Amino acid sequence: MNDNDKNNGTHGPKAYFIAEVEVHDPALFEEYRKRVPASIEAFGGRYIVRGGAAENREGQWQPKRIVVVEFPSMERALKWHDSDHYAPIRQMREASAITSSIVVEGV
Repeated sequence: MNDNDKNNGTHGPKAYFIAEVEVHDPALFEEYRKRVPASIEAFGGRYIVRGGAAENREGQWQPKRIVVVEFPSMERALKWHDSDHYAPIRQMREASAITSSIVVEGV
């Protein structure tokens, strides 16, 4: 049994939803921020990074806001992102911000 088995009841590595977000409608985005945590928690996710200070070290990347959410597995991360639970909340983000995101499997 590895740590993933003990900690979250899944087999295999955790997965991380990573997003770069540039907010253009702060009021609507604030409503999104209030609603999204419950949807993440419903799929076993938790915030690792939620818009904290970022400092460039290499290259030209200057993100406005970075979000990292840890999920028990790739399957759970993808199910959250594509779920009916998150869909109306995601629409709020899409209307209030420009976002680039990936889901990546951990080690």
